[in-house]
Amino acid sequence: MDSRLKDQTSNGSGKRIVLATFGSLGDLYPYMALAEELQSRGYSPSIATCEQYQQTIETAGIEFHPLRPNGLPQDPNEGEFISMMMDSQRGVEYIINYLLMPYLRTSY
Repeated sequence: MDSRLKDQTSNGSGKRIVLATFGSLGDLYPYMALAEELQSRGYSPSIATCEQYQQTIETAGIEFHPLRPNGLPQDPNEGEFISMMMDSQRGVEYIINYLLMPYLRTSY
């Protein structure tokens, strides 16, 4: 192996990593910490998430890419929406069918 290539692979130089997350800042901050550590080791991480977090991510010096859907629905029935998401029997089904699947094609 070329010594220059070996140096790049051992320190992460030139390697890009995309971290994708969806949710609140509580979901985002661990990914930001991971991205910062990856940067310190020579990797080029980027975070793909809702556009509402773009400024937070870019201010931290991390590359941002938008991910659909763009945040949680802003609805007057937000309490009902949260209840449906957190339902122990149908919550996961609701999240997949109504929050993720309608945006799958535009996300990829």
